[in-house]
Order: sequence, then structure tokens, then C-alpha cells
Amino acid sequence: MFNRKHIRGIVAFVWLIAFIGLWAIFYKILPKNDIEIKLQQIEHSISNDNWQEAKKGMKELKEIYIEKRPIIQMNNATEAFINFDYIFGQLDYAVQQESKTALEYIGSLKYSIDYVIRPFSGP
Repeated sequence: MFNRKHIRGIVAFVWLIAFIGLWAIFYKILPKNDIEIKLQQIEHSISNDNWQEAKKGMKELKEIYIEKRPIIQMNNATEAFINFDYIFGQLDYAVQQESKTALEYIGSLKYSIDYVIRPFSGP
């Protein structure tokens, strides 16, 4: 019925379509833009010494992150994710203590966001 080359072509085509579909699903589900926007708002609030607004923004950021954490971890369960999670906790603590070191943690999260929250991100 089918020769082997024809079946290989069909399998390769189905694999390619499945990969593109999975990438599109992860791209749609992962909260990269939401997290970047919240980090920008928190950074602006801290720079202006508006700690109440920074705490409010951090609470919203934590809600987004906790809701999407299983999906992020499913997409990228590497050391980069573990480091991102650790720095996220440090940022939360620094904002609660009203420490300016929170700006350093925000910078670190912004730098590592492409390694963690992106479909099929690199190591």
C-alpha cells in the first residue's frame, strides 16, 4: 500500500505539525508579557519610594506566578527555573521589608525571564 519513504514523510509531517501546535499552546499559555509588565510596575513603584503600590503589584505578580507555575515548570524544569523561583522569593521578601535591593532582584528576573518563561527555552 505505502512504501517506506511515503510513511516516513507522513510521520515527519505529523511530527512537525505537532511540534508547531505544542509551541503555539505554550506561547499562548505562558505569562511572559504579564510578568514583564508587573515587574516594570513594581520597579517604577520602588524607584519612586511608593512601597504600598509595590506591595500591591507584588501581590498581583505572585498570583499570576503561582497560578502559572506548574505550566512554567512543565515547559522548563532546569536550573534556570530553580534560580528564577529563588530570586522571585527574594524579591517578595525585599518588597515586604521595603528594601531597595528589590531593584537588583527585579533586574535579575528581567534578565532570566527569556530563559525560563518562553516556549522551549534554552538551557
